[in-house]
Amino acid sequence: MKKQIGIVVLTLLLGLGMTAGKAKAANVGSNESWDQASMIDIDRSGSSSFNHKSDEAHYFKFKAPSEEKEPSKGMPWIQITVTNESDRDVYMDLLDSSGASIQSGDYIGPQGNGSFFTKVQDTGITVNGNGKTLTAGNVYGIRVKASYGSLAKGNVSVFVKKIDDDAWGTAEKAKSLEKDVEKKGTLEVSNDLDYYAVTLPKDGKQYKFCVRTDNGSVKAKLEDESVQDITVAANTKGSMEETGNGQKVYVRIEPDGVNDDISEINRTYHITVTEKKGNATAKKSNTQNKAQSTTGNHGKIPGWFPKITCKKGAKVITGKLSDRCTLNVKVGGKTYIRSTSMTGKFQIKLKKQLKAGTKIKVKVWSRKHGTKTKTFRIK
Repeated sequence: MKKQIGIVVLTLLLGLGMTAGKAKAANVGSNESWDQASMIDIDRSGSSSFNHKSDEAHYFKFKAPSEEKEPSKGMPWIQITVTNESDRDVYMDLLDSSGASIQSGDYIGPQGNGSFFTKVQDTGITVNGNGKTLTAGNVYGIRVKASYGSLAKGNVSVFVKKIDDDAWGTAEKAKSLEKDVEKKGTLEVSNDLDYYAVTLPKDGKQYKFCVRTDNGSVKAKLEDESVQDITVAANTKGSMEETGNGQKVYVRIEPDGVNDDISEINRTYHITVTEKKGNATAKKSNTQNKAQSTTGNHGKIPGWFPKITCKKGAKVITGKLSDRCTLNVKVGGKTYIRSTSMTGKFQIKLKKQLKAGTKIKVKVWSRKHGTKTKTFRIK
């Protein structure tokens, strides 16, 4: 009887030992198949280890974000980054919900990292040239595999980052613009595309679409029955014009001068739609006579009239007279020049910087041309 009990106990201990051994082995490389893939939350990372096996791969899964709560915002970008701490080259694939590859990345060398971008449901965006986008709420996978024929040893980690998109890349879901209200936008990624829309009044008036950039050049296009394009360099602005016929006008914004490789750039820009004033003066570097006349004749400024150069933030106004004239210049209601006879260049030094909206009134008289008065506003 004692012998039988001993045999039973020994058999039980052996069984427990074998079970524990199997459980330990299952934890090593437990994400080496699609069914055993490790789940990664958005803006989180996961890691695994290569163990010098032939044709070894490690699998991770993530869930694409669901629809945005704000309809005016576009669906986010997803940046997937793999950090390779192993001793061999590895590469990554983006997998669909069945585990099939839909996008491949480049090889990543030992102690290096690499990433690629994809987009959640935005048909206006082309991702890596193949148009692949993710369906909101679906589960996708990432496979990290050692290069063909190599036996890798060491850790790899995967980070899944969400980059919010402030505007859709399609005209159908364009963000609305309002007249005289500046709209700020961001091109988060180097092949981002933003759309805006405004319906112009049916009044036959000219409307100016002004685009200003902060930290990188962009391309802007008006899309309706007449298509116009401009390129706006960093820290500058440009404009396009449309006649109001009751039509809906779309403004398309995209980065300019970027590489084929997608990267995060976060270029900011500003759009305004304003009614064009009746007296469009000649411009010189966007500063010379930079305003519309508010008094006197609203026709073109005659050639003999003083050429005034002024801009917002400056403390100096410069000008030039081609003919001998009597000149009177007022800035914000204060008279700075009162001369009975002068010609050539002149300069007005101010105590304070010129602000937007400041009026500059210039009155000249000559025996040959008579009297002419123009009032300019600093923009």
